[in-house]
Amino acid sequence: MERLADKWTLIALSTLAVSLVLLRFAKKTKKPTHLAVLKQSNLENHVRSVKELKFSIVHYSDLVKLPLPINFNYLKVINSSSKAVYKYASNLLYSYSTTSTQTLLESYFPDTLQGVLYVSEVQTQGRGRTGDWQSPEGCLMFSYKFTCEAKYAVILQCLIPLAILKSIQKSALEVGCSLEQLSDLKVKWPNDVYLGNEKIAGILVNSTSSGKYLVACIGVGINVENETPTVSLRNKLSQKLSRERVLINYLESFEELFKAALENQETVLEDYKNNWKDYNKGVLLKPTKTQGTLIDLNTDGQLVVVDAQGEKHLISDRESIEFLN
Repeated sequence: MERLADKWTLIALSTLAVSLVLLRFAKKTKKPTHLAVLKQSNLENHVRSVKELKFSIVHYSDLVKLPLPINFNYLKVINSSSKAVYKYASNLLYSYSTTSTQTLLESYFPDTLQGVLYVSEVQTQGRGRTGDWQSPEGCLMFSYKFTCEAKYAVILQCLIPLAILKSIQKSALEVGCSLEQLSDLKVKWPNDVYLGNEKIAGILVNSTSSGKYLVACIGVGINVENETPTVSLRNKLSQKLSRERVLINYLESFEELFKAALENQETVLEDYKNNWKDYNKGVLLKPTKTQGTLIDLNTDGQLVVVDAQGEKHLISDRESIEFLN
């Protein structure tokens, strides 16, 4: 699987080079705007043989020779000793500004199974459930490829927001914040993380499956340092968090939770429900306008809602319900 991933990653890097106008580095270069940092030696050796590449490709050991981008310090990420970082971000794509990390990974790395992560300071056409949007500076915006057996598709939807929650908690503790400041940090079904009544993170997952395996492109956006247009962790915590540490902690939390799911998916589901914002909340079922109470999330990823007559309803589509305040 790793050889296949490397092969298609090389093809995708070549194609992406044509799409993006990427910066070549010289002795008096400006701060990088588009950069591919490669850590896998076999991938790097193959790329060197492709003379037509105009992609700014750099081995991670040479990063110290380059000026850092405006805010995001990719050195802290790529030089991390974390096994999870090596597994999911051994090839790190960085842009100061891009259209959408999710769109580009899906378009140019369709057959890459794992090992590529794309992070951007700004996205001009970020994608979400409600449409496209523009992300401001200070957000942690990234997408990465992930492959697993298709039987883990449902628990993956719980695992990702839970990994975001745990990465924020861990990052806050690292800088001396109390978890009391994050007591109302909760996951919200199906793909958000909230701090109180304000959204702090969102998720977009697009996947394909052919038989036994699922190949997912996972997009994550976390409001870490941005001042507008929405609330961020910077406004809520007594200390400033590092986006680089939040990213590393996210990947480590994701890996830990996935390993737990391999042992027993129920443990991850229970962890999710213990941090669930919507539990025991009122909802309105569409289109019948039936009111009910959200009482559970089952192993098929469906919400369990009980109405006033005691009848249970299974909901699998976000558009089928409205959350009541």
